[in-house]
Amino acid sequence: MVKFRDIAVLESFFKRNPHIPEAADPKIHMNVGSTKVNSDNLFTVEIELRCDLAKGDEKIVESQVKVAGIFELVGDNIEGLSVDTFQKVNAPAILYPFVREHLANLSIKAGMNPLIIPTVNFQKMAERKAND
Repeated sequence: MVKFRDIAVLESFFKRNPHIPEAADPKIHMNVGSTKVNSDNLFTVEIELRCDLAKGDEKIVESQVKVAGIFELVGDNIEGLSVDTFQKVNAPAILYPFVREHLANLSIKAGMNPLIIPTVNFQKMAERKAND
């Protein structure tokens, strides 16, 4: 079993242009990383997401969010999953809604419509990376 112990926003950056057009092209880049299980059976999974909006060559919004989740391995079994699979699929799926919410709130507080980034299928993402 794995316990979700804590979450922290490690980095948060948001910059917007004063003039936001009706339509802009979002560019989203995401990295997921994790640490090895330590002697206390804890490990960390981080998601770093960058979302920029541009219209042509003009940058409208630049944003970056980095979130870390701390998980505890309790016992030997993660309900049939390996720790590696949990770190690549399940943990990011647990953390990602927090990243989406943080970015949406930053954009609202910046006086614009919320940036709603799409959902992610971390299972398919892990499969694609394994096949590359």
